[in-house]
Amino acid sequence: MTSGYNTYTVVTSEGRSLVYVGKATQQTGSGDTYYVQDQYTQHKRYELGGLQCCQQADGSDSPCSFSAYTGYGGFLLSQYGEDLVCGGHGWTITLADETVYLTYQINSCDSIPTVFIHSSDEDYAATVISIYQIPTTSNYTLRVLASFPSGQRGAAVAKFSLYCFHTTDTAASSGYGMELYDSNSDVAFNTNNHPAVVGDILSLTAIGGTYSAPTETSSFLSTPPEAASAMTKPAFLSMDWARPVWTWIGEEVTVQDKDTYGCDDDFKYKPRYIQPFVGSGFNIQNDGNARVNVTGTTLSEWGMGSNSTSSGDTMAWNTMPLPISVPIIEGADYD
Repeated sequence: MTSGYNTYTVVTSEGRSLVYVGKATQQTGSGDTYYVQDQYTQHKRYELGGLQCCQQADGSDSPCSFSAYTGYGGFLLSQYGEDLVCGGHGWTITLADETVYLTYQINSCDSIPTVFIHSSDEDYAATVISIYQIPTTSNYTLRVLASFPSGQRGAAVAKFSLYCFHTTDTAASSGYGMELYDSNSDVAFNTNNHPAVVGDILSLTAIGGTYSAPTETSSFLSTPPEAASAMTKPAFLSMDWARPVWTWIGEEVTVQDKDTYGCDDDFKYKPRYIQPFVGSGFNIQNDGNARVNVTGTTLSEWGMGSNSTSSGDTMAWNTMPLPISVPIIEGADYD
């Protein structure tokens, strides 16, 4: 170690440090905010074999189809046709107003940003699902999936802070502070930068329950540099840690053929819905324990299934190999 003009340097073979670049800024242009509950405008039909359960206005029969469509906050599955002669069967799955895609931007990054997210309310959660570099710039667009209590969309955005870090390009000597050099004698870090300082780590060892009430087994470091429960603004590393899938299969319904002799030939089916989820943010509850959140995306499948399938409401928890370690920083240190 040498000194001169208040500069202290260290030669090291270690890699470059992860340092703070700034908070991402929410974008408010057209298409930057996308509420899942507002977007179901498609009309999807399901042919059920050669059934003749629907009759056209002119009196002719047509193959029985089922139509799926939605309006705001709802999803309806019902028989399709102008005249439902042989009984009508309908089921409604309500997709609560609790999911939004948000767009953020972070500028002047020398590498793909690493993002830590703080939520000021344990009932709101967010995770980064994609990062896109704006061509010919060092700026990045972040696509964020967020969840909020049903009906509280207007309050969601203000709950989140996205702290972004990058590994910096080689920097010339600043003349002040302490500098770290790599094996090529290039400056890898100097104390004018603010490094990512992990205060605690969440260890998730088991996960189960439902999408609305996940149950997990988790713990923090036994002797952390700074306990997450004591942090003013605990910010968790945003990571793709789970892709759960929810499946709902209803009770059987009977649909009959319709011909000139009336309704006959019972056919039995069960309505089915499948919705993928994403493991979203982690929060600290008021009791100091961790809270795990998952956020639903659009329905990936809906229609009529075989009657032989068991009815039920199930959640398949597809996660990274357990245990999962999630670094936590004190966001207030970077405000």
